[in-house]
Amino acid sequence: MAVANGNIFSSFFENNRKYALTILNTLTGNYVSSTTQTIGNFKFRDLNLNYPFGFYNPNLPDSSKFKSKLIKWDKAKNGEIYQLSVRFNYLENGELLHLLWDQAVVSYDNIPTMSTTLEGAQFFNFLSNNIFLSVTFFLYLLIKVL
Repeated sequence: MAVANGNIFSSFFENNRKYALTILNTLTGNYVSSTTQTIGNFKFRDLNLNYPFGFYNPNLPDSSKFKSKLIKWDKAKNGEIYQLSVRFNYLENGELLHLLWDQAVVSYDNIPTMSTTLEGAQFFNFLSNNIFLSVTFFLYLLIKVL
């Protein structure tokens, strides 16, 4: 919930409004501020979040086991630079944790359809560098991905 000019909004940001951000550096006492409008009407193209996709297929030849997924979207109003972050949820000792797998920045270059590719081998490298994968967890992960 957000409050602006005494009005309460049920969603955090409202379309067609300007927002100001002011940050105080508590060490130097310096302020930095900026204003921006919200990014409107953003949505992914051809992506069904109800249909899971996988990054690994053990039934393929070794050179093809790791798969990729192309993620596409159209440029949104007021959007120029995009960076996709994939949130990976997992259980560790009964505690639900997550990692953010940040992708490369994509800048608008006058082509309305924009994209980035999620590479399976990079995904597993990211996991191996950021969490300890026990044999049990790794087998569970492979089953869920397939």
